[in-house]
Amino acid sequence: MSANMGCSHCRQRVTKVVTKMNGLLDYMVDFGKKEVTVRGTVIH
Repeated sequence: MSANMGCSHCRQRVTKVVTKMNGLLDYMVDFGKKEVTVRGTVIH
């Protein structure tokens, strides 16, 4: 996923989208690196 994570609204949006993924077991958002790491069987 590619997304702007520069402002607090954008960060909230990224977190909201990630938490809605089916099959998600765990996730980690690193705003400094602009990375989202997901764990599970995610179907898109």
